[in-house]
Amino acid sequence: MFETRFSVEWGDCDAAGIVHYPRYFDWFDRTFQRWLKARGMSQRSLGVEFGILGTALVDVGASFSAPVTYDQEIAVAAEISLWEERRFRLDYRVRLGEHEAARGHEVRAWVGRDESGRMRGLLIPTAFRERLR
Repeated sequence: MFETRFSVEWGDCDAAGIVHYPRYFDWFDRTFQRWLKARGMSQRSLGVEFGILGTALVDVGASFSAPVTYDQEIAVAAEISLWEERRFRLDYRVRLGEHEAARGHEVRAWVGRDESGRMRGLLIPTAFRERLR
């Protein structure tokens, strides 16, 4: 599991002063990217080390249980709940203090090019899996 924090800025909010839902998807992605960096990786380094194009999003979703507003600080926790051969699922929890404000998920595919040059899902290397554990 990995956790990071974000401060809610004015531009994150809608006219009612509540965080606009697309911001959660940005925070989910930024949490994953920070997790990679905390383990000495980045999308660019994955390409260099493993020869992939990236970890493409193939499914996302979120549900909201409490409003988050301007000038609050949130904690976003991420964990990998499912490993498949070519995909993995990240589950996210957004907290305001001890209270949960939202949950979300991303399914990411390990994407590269096959022998013909076409983009496709490739097998996720054991080395990558181990570095995120």
